[in-house]
Amino acid sequence: MNSWLIVALVFAFGALLSIIIIAASPSNVDFSLDNTGWNGYSWLHEFGVQQIYTLEALPSSANNSVLIIPSPSREPEQNEIDLIKAFLLSGGTLIIANDYGYGNTWLRALNTCEAFLSSPILDTVLFDSDIYLPKALGYNHTISLNIAVPINTSCIADKNATVLLRTSMFSFIDENNNKQKDENEPEGPFVVAVMFNYGEGRLVLLGDPSIMINYMIEREGNREFAESLLHSKQVYIYGEALDETILIKAKSSLSKVYNLLLSPELKYTLGLSLVIILTTLTSRLLFLYGKREKTPSVPDFIGLSEKELLMLRKDLREGEKHE
Repeated sequence: MNSWLIVALVFAFGALLSIIIIAASPSNVDFSLDNTGWNGYSWLHEFGVQQIYTLEALPSSANNSVLIIPSPSREPEQNEIDLIKAFLLSGGTLIIANDYGYGNTWLRALNTCEAFLSSPILDTVLFDSDIYLPKALGYNHTISLNIAVPINTSCIADKNATVLLRTSMFSFIDENNNKQKDENEPEGPFVVAVMFNYGEGRLVLLGDPSIMINYMIEREGNREFAESLLHSKQVYIYGEALDETILIKAKSSLSKVYNLLLSPELKYTLGLSLVIILTTLTSRLLFLYGKREKTPSVPDFIGLSEKELLMLRKDLREGEKHE
């Protein structure tokens, strides 16, 4: 086998192995579906949730689809906003769960007010294991929060919004982060989850992306609340908006290449190219095998006269010239 063929096969095997390792590598990124740690969303696999790295993977008919963007780590690009608007206008549900991310930037790009406030809610009476883990009411079950921020409902008053969760009357906004209620700090209750219509779809704002992490999901009624939003839906998590680690970037690139390969034009072109390559390799291998078969082995030379050996050498050289 020629050296170029060996190099090509080694390169192809290495590329395939790299793709498998990247795709199968676990993640420790906050709110990632691939993260099985305390801060991940891996429990959502029970709903058949998919983590996507391009919004072009969203269905064109979005009536039964939910897109979750948890604590976006960067500003959106215009093509992302265009695709999200199309998703909402076709009946999809968008959940932006934000505490200290770029949630307001994404809302502004969607022509919605910056509803997420910036200071945490504390509750010295109705809390879980810490005053930074206040409990929220207004649903069938009490919900445990994890460093949540309030939602400014006054700026979405014209949206006919439905309040899903609010904290207790004992909660307050800790504006100076001293862990205690000061005289001029706002008092609760505060809205931490709200939903309103956007075109044919719905926009849900959560002031705490940690409501649905692995560590918090079994606390109080967190699972029931999450299931009420996601039940009987095809759910997607937008991984491209998460914290951009090298692994996230690699998976994002793989996803974009995969979606590109699914395009009809490229799919048929690659298929034809693969057939040509395989045909060429097969022909080459058969040629090399046939050439080897035609070459006499050492035992065949035994018993030949000197004249016959010279004639055989001449025939072999002429055959090589023709090839």
